Amino acid sequence: MIKIEKVENNIDLITLKNDELEVVVSNYGCTLVKVLMKDQVGNVDDVVLGFDDFKSYQTLDAYIGALVGRVANRIKKGTFELNDQTYHLPINNGPNSLHGGIKGFSYQVFDYQVLDETSVEFHYVSKDREDRKSTRLNSSHITISYAV
Repeated sequence: MIKIEKVENNIDLITLKNDELEVVVSNYGCTLVKVLMKDQVGNVDDVVLGFDDFKSYQTLDAYIGALVGRVANRIKKGTFELNDQTYHLPINNGPNSLHGGIKGFSYQVFDYQVLDETSVEFHYVSKDREDRKSTRLNSSHITISYAV
């Protein structure tokens, strides 16, 4: 079973459910919001770290449950070299670039399509220089699937 809840500005919460699991994801940052499952004695609880309200995913820079990219982790001073070319990335974590910078995947609204009663697929095109600061990087077509 799939249920879609409209949050705001094209942002949705999508609930995927079967007999064993209930998974809630959002097209904002392709974020895994909640996974409800039974423990060994049958009690149901959320087993992922997350916030109690969705607004916190949008306003706090914790990256909890979100897809990060174009890179994961910190790029020291927002600069790296590849094939004898130096790239400069936006700084968003002290002197460094973290998890894709200011316009990383965790801040993007993904398009999505429900594939069937148990799965959803998210799509995003990360365009060249979408952060307006980095030197030329190839466009990336991202596809992420969640299924129960």
